[in-house]
Amino acid sequence: MYKKYYYNEEYFKKIDSKDKAYFLGLLYADGNVYHGTESNKKQRNRIQITLNNDDAYILQKFLNYLGSNSKLYSDKKRYTKLILDNKSLYNDIIRLGCIPNKSLILKFPTEEQVPSNLLHHFVRGYFDGDGGINTDRNYLNISFTSSEDFLKSLSELFKQKGIETGSYKKRYTHHTVSAGSIYIGKREIQKILYRYLYEECDDLFLHRKKNKFEILETYEGTRILVHPSTCSICDKDYHSKGFCKYHYQKNYYSKRKLL
Repeated sequence: MYKKYYYNEEYFKKIDSKDKAYFLGLLYADGNVYHGTESNKKQRNRIQITLNNDDAYILQKFLNYLGSNSKLYSDKKRYTKLILDNKSLYNDIIRLGCIPNKSLILKFPTEEQVPSNLLHHFVRGYFDGDGGINTDRNYLNISFTSSEDFLKSLSELFKQKGIETGSYKKRYTHHTVSAGSIYIGKREIQKILYRYLYEECDDLFLHRKKNKFEILETYEGTRILVHPSTCSICDKDYHSKGFCKYHYQKNYYSKRKLL
């Protein structure tokens, strides 16, 4: 039977290379695996991943490594979607721990699923999906978001590598079960994390996140000031968007009048 799209169906049979570990990590974070039937009763075994348009190049790399002629789809003109409809890939992804409806029950992969020598590529892939480098009171803060079980295992791995993390924080404290995050705020620890994640990474990373990490790697102080200290119009203390509180409000309301 003629197939419109083809893939290397053996790709995820065994995680034995950095690219397989990286893309499995990305699927753990941002992949959506589901099973069912369409209106015409055709069986569906689908793997889907959606990223911002600016990050679409990593999805094209995924297709290249898969040896696939599948295309990428536009989603609301802001996102790019990759859909793999293949039973063999679907079954292998689930066997490797990337299960349907995984947000609250995701577990860290075992040694049999991802060998220890490839774990940093897996973690980098996960970070590119569900990790962040964010500003917190003018300073950079690194986070990983997932289920409590996954993040506790990740913290244990980091501890073995000399990477100290903060305690797990639930996103919704009033829920019995909730996804949450762990944070890494110390500059010297962030540098260790950078070297761990990007060791022999080849072209398998998101540029925008690695670029932020490289700022950490080259900075010699203990903190990185993200915002200027004074307003761009006057010499008063910085508030937001390049202005002091007075000029920020003035700029904000002038824009609203134009709407």
